Amino acid sequence: MKKWKVSPALKITAIYALIGAGWILLSDQITENLFRDPNQLSAVQTYKGWFYVVITALLLFLLVKNSLSAKKADENTENHYRMLVGKLPAVVFMDKFDDPTVSQYMSPRMKDLLGYTPEEWQAGNNMWENSIHPEDKERVIAEDVLTDRTGAPFNIEYRLRHRDGHYVWVKENASLITDENGAPLFWQGLLLDITQQKQIEQATQRQLKELTILHAVALAETIAMDLDELIQKVTNIIGDTLYPDNCGVHLLNEAKNELVTHFSYRGVDVSSQ
Repeated sequence: MKKWKVSPALKITAIYALIGAGWILLSDQITENLFRDPNQLSAVQTYKGWFYVVITALLLFLLVKNSLSAKKADENTENHYRMLVGKLPAVVFMDKFDDPTVSQYMSPRMKDLLGYTPEEWQAGNNMWENSIHPEDKERVIAEDVLTDRTGAPFNIEYRLRHRDGHYVWVKENASLITDENGAPLFWQGLLLDITQQKQIEQATQRQLKELTILHAVALAETIAMDLDELIQKVTNIIGDTLYPDNCGVHLLNEAKNELVTHFSYRGVDVSSQ
């Protein structure tokens, strides 16, 4: 069921109207029953009027003061929230539902992440999609379309182009915010710089690959029948793992005055040598 939000001004007006109507209907009847003398009734009516003015003035003062205090508390909460967002080591954003090209909010950390101010990013032409690395774009856009359709969280790692041209690895976690009836409103999420983490992962993978190669080369040395076979096995091992397009060995000829390409060399036609 939809909940209606009542403004402070309307709330104050309604309370004032109810109290006024109740006072008029009840107080006149009570005073007329208690005071039969016209002079006494006139005096009481005067006092009653002043009493009503004082009470309603006091009530209005308290209601307005409470409303202003609540408004100030909301402003303080918003300012506190913005301060917290500004200190986060990630970009906080809100994107329009079903249109990631329109950002409704972007935290100041965008300047640190990609070199753009939030205003520049929001004013740009489809900045998000145009900044995705070409190798990542297809899978990122496909995931965006899928989560827009299903409402599932958008959690993905990809690269965005920095203002100066280099690419930054980011981890994006976004959730769809809905209203009380479940209708989608906007996407809210975080962009976290994971470039250093990715560099460490790539360095670790390369080290593991190199260790695997060393082990395979050592094994090949034990089973090779001659030098040519050993060179061919080592070339295949390195070529299959590290340098598939250009890998091999050059040997000195018998006169030791010229380099001769071994027949197992990858990337060079050695048939005529």
